[in-house]
Amino acid sequence: MVPNGEKYEVTAETGDRLTGTVWFRAPHQMGFTIDGFGDGLVIAQIRPKTEKSAHGGGVLIVTTYGMPDAAFAQLRERWSTWWADTYEVIEIQP
Repeated sequence: MVPNGEKYEVTAETGDRLTGTVWFRAPHQMGFTIDGFGDGLVIAQIRPKTEKSAHGGGVLIVTTYGMPDAAFAQLRERWSTWWADTYEVIEIQP
């Protein structure tokens, strides 16, 4: 596990090669920068399964800056497809 403030390098399930810095970690949330997304930032949050929430839940927020429209559209398609194929989708926000 990479500590806060340290660099990481990983290949995401989408096929994207990600590098950046781990920004923060909490028990059910993590934030990290993504160098290739124009100082992008990802916040990932999970809600574990409970009696009240049998399926749990999660949120993935991906931000990009200065990415050309065509590259952003391809990135959004890859990540949206991965999310929809991996999780039961209730709603995807544009």
